[in-house]
Amino acid sequence: MSVFLIILGVLLFAGAIGLLFKQQMLSPIASWAGLTCIWLSETLPLNSTIIVGWLGMTLLVMAATWLQPDAIKQQTKGVGYMTIGGITGMSIGILGYSLTNSLSLLYGIMIAATAFGVCLGYMLFTNTPQGQKVNIRSGHFLTYLSAKGFPVGITIMQIGITLVLMLAISNSY
Repeated sequence: MSVFLIILGVLLFAGAIGLLFKQQMLSPIASWAGLTCIWLSETLPLNSTIIVGWLGMTLLVMAATWLQPDAIKQQTKGVGYMTIGGITGMSIGILGYSLTNSLSLLYGIMIAATAFGVCLGYMLFTNTPQGQKVNIRSGHFLTYLSAKGFPVGITIMQIGITLVLMLAISNSY
């Protein structure tokens, strides 16, 4: 059963990344469902506190996305930049294992690096011709960043938690 749950979790993570480009509101819940499947498989040292905490963040981001105007909800401009930036940030953040043996600090480094990567990807997007309407001087910068960046960040961070725990187990923290 645990192999089935792990495969289902990985498929949900992949689906969550795909949903970032289609239905961004559903992406965080798909990622959380993948994290929950990994937790139910009992192969990683996840606990219910992590699952419930990320459920709260997921529901908060979904509500914030749902409250956005329809014109913003349906746009996917810049999501690719933010996703690549977030995945790059998560990858760099996971390299934090070379700095510390503390699992809590590894989480923090990965989360901060992912958030920084999403913001950097957004900044790169605003320097393209399509992104000129949402650059810093436009007045829509923070609105668009929060509408698109939060779901991207939460989705990638939940995937990063699994990777951090896998790395911790392989290095026997």
